Amino acid sequence: MTSNFVKEEPYGPDLISRLPDTLLSEIVSQLPVDEAVRTSILSRRWKSLWRYVSRLDFDPNRMMKPSKRILYQEKKNLHRHGIDNCLNHDVEKELFHAVMMIDKVLFSHRCNLTSCKIIHFPDSCKYGQLKKWIEFLVSEKGIQELAFTCEEFPFQQNVMGRFTDLKLSLPSGIFSGTTLHALELTHYTLENDSPFDHCHNLRTLKLKWLFLTTETLDGIISSCAFLEHLSLSFCTGFDRVWIVSDHVKTVELEYLDVHEIYLSTMSLGVLVLDTLKCPPKKLVINAPKLKVFCAYCNGEEEGPHHFLKDHELVKVAEILEHCCGLLRPGNDQSYHLKDDSSLFENLCTLSIDLDLNNIREVLVLAVVLRVCTHLKQLEINIPEIDFKWKGATSNHGTQNCSLPYPESMFWDKRELCDCITHSLIVVSINGFNGKERQLEFVRHLITKATVMKRMNICFDDSCSREGAKATLDLLLLPRSSIDVSIVLKPSPEFVSIGNDANFETWISTLK
Repeated sequence: MTSNFVKEEPYGPDLISRLPDTLLSEIVSQLPVDEAVRTSILSRRWKSLWRYVSRLDFDPNRMMKPSKRILYQEKKNLHRHGIDNCLNHDVEKELFHAVMMIDKVLFSHRCNLTSCKIIHFPDSCKYGQLKKWIEFLVSEKGIQELAFTCEEFPFQQNVMGRFTDLKLSLPSGIFSGTTLHALELTHYTLENDSPFDHCHNLRTLKLKWLFLTTETLDGIISSCAFLEHLSLSFCTGFDRVWIVSDHVKTVELEYLDVHEIYLSTMSLGVLVLDTLKCPPKKLVINAPKLKVFCAYCNGEEEGPHHFLKDHELVKVAEILEHCCGLLRPGNDQSYHLKDDSSLFENLCTLSIDLDLNNIREVLVLAVVLRVCTHLKQLEINIPEIDFKWKGATSNHGTQNCSLPYPESMFWDKRELCDCITHSLIVVSINGFNGKERQLEFVRHLITKATVMKRMNICFDDSCSREGAKATLDLLLLPRSSIDVSIVLKPSPEFVSIGNDANFETWISTLK
């Protein structure tokens, strides 16, 4: 007699085991190397899956035993606070073992790699391991995306005091592999541009916390003739950035101290300028096909070697004025409009730091909106008024612009912008505190933006109860767009401490 009883698996059907090896390897590829290798103990079938992953992500910190990793992180934190101390022998031995595991895993891998990220210590450069890794990955593994980070290891004597002491000496053209199209380097000194010789296949280059001369930077840009994405963050040693290209599509310049920035490219679609020290008149942008423009001035951060702490930052309003020709000083100290809309005529997304409480910066915004005829998304971050750099940049923040009518009528007196009546869909304002000039701008958008779908207003803790209630009253205004959703958000600080995100609840806590 045949039984109809079917034995059920205690935890349901094992669907993962039914997946093909290629898909399982792709899933394992998403794990850090230490976790990927650990999957080999799950079953005989899983024993070698990690050898066929398409991505490898090495972090020696993760490859240490938990107790040693905690001790190592504590020592690092003490060093960052100026407390010098040495690692004990067990932790040093554990770090050495973790770095050796990079070699063991890398050379045990059995197929081509899509991407590989390696965090290592300075000794890997001194003793040729980094060179060996790069040559192996480029020549043997068909690598497409490569990222190297030299992590500070300050506990040993005579290793290095600063990252700029670590000179990266690599053979000429070592990054010129036919498959390599994305490269990221963090915490090195580049002696010259020779490693980038003939890098015609490189499309993305990200350099962070690097020391390199102007000549070296120029050589890299010239050698990577078909580069499409260039990112320079916290880099020092050069005094200018000069990019003339018909191929570059994205440029990110963050935390730089330079005397000149010159960008001339017909292909540039995305430009990010974040916390720069550069004379505004020496910042020239010729990019008529620009689609996304982001400009920030984060006065709370410190850049490389603390230069942001010691020098003036260029404010976003000044960038808009001088490099775009929106406003230029005349002999009578008044300001005359100059219609130079070529940079903005195709712009779809604009994200900027701008003080809506400053009438001069509001005037700059008005001109920008007039020339951005296709703008769809607008984000404005209102800076805190107590920044350490308040009043910097040529008393730009205190300059008055006299108007022939009350400031409260500013937006009503101006001609309606095409983007507000035809294209603006999403508006986000962060750091809002309900001041009069901010309220007037929001009022203008609610009553005039005919196609707007969403407005997000995120408040700052400095907002008064009166300002919050005045903003809430704006929701009663007749809306030009029948589809618009207006979202008022309490300050992030209020929400972060576990409070209810309800706006009315937040108002009750204000003074």
